[in-house]
Amino acid sequence: MDEVTIRLVIAVLLWLAAAVLVVGKLVISLGHAFYALQNDTALASDNRAPLRYAVTAMLAASLAVAGFLVWVPELVRLLPFGLGVILLFGLSSYVNWKIRQHYSRKRSAHIANNP
Repeated sequence: MDEVTIRLVIAVLLWLAAAVLVVGKLVISLGHAFYALQNDTALASDNRAPLRYAVTAMLAASLAVAGFLVWVPELVRLLPFGLGVILLFGLSSYVNWKIRQHYSRKRSAHIANNP
């Protein structure tokens, strides 16, 4: 095997790992949405969920960026942009989960006050 093929195989494996993390995160997110529809307050009581999912999103984005760097080594000069993308993925995931937690707590309080 030549070097380009090996780099492509490694890049595809990194992208596959990133895709598995993203899909897993989406499935868990969908599960929380269904729990919220059933008036379950598991999300409201889990204080570590936003940070946990932000780290997962950042890991998935890092694997994807690493896949691009392995596939095309000349992209190393764009690494600051890749780091920005990784941080934005983590930040957006964190903010999304914090908003969900806020509304889940609000809904739980509303349900508790109006039996």
